[in-house]
Amino acid sequence: MSFRRDPGRWLAVLAWAGFIFVLSAQPDLRVSPLGDLELVVRKAGHLLAFGLLAVLVLWALAGAGVQRAWQWSLGLTVLYAVSDEIHQGFTAGRHPAAADVAIDAAGAVALLAAAVLLPRLLRSRRQP
Repeated sequence: MSFRRDPGRWLAVLAWAGFIFVLSAQPDLRVSPLGDLELVVRKAGHLLAFGLLAVLVLWALAGAGVQRAWQWSLGLTVLYAVSDEIHQGFTAGRHPAAADVAIDAAGAVALLAAAVLLPRLLRSRRQP
């Protein structure tokens, strides 16, 4: 296992994690003046942000030759989601929510499943 094989993969992980951190540090992050739409956009944002983080971690770990990279990716992503909610607890106007960690984990599972299963499905359809 080598984490030096492709440092660009790890830079992508760090950049995306940093982007999530910056968003979490915003005291009153609003995307819509409509309350219901705001809720939907925020929760969809959680799904996509942490789903993409999980896929980037998978890509970096697989490139480093880590066995069971998808499991490690899921675990590390959920740990980051927990730390993100703790971080929000120290940000004015924000509060930690266990439901958000569950949504983050669901996004990670969904995008990891797509990243792992979709290529297998496509390969099996190409074979006679």
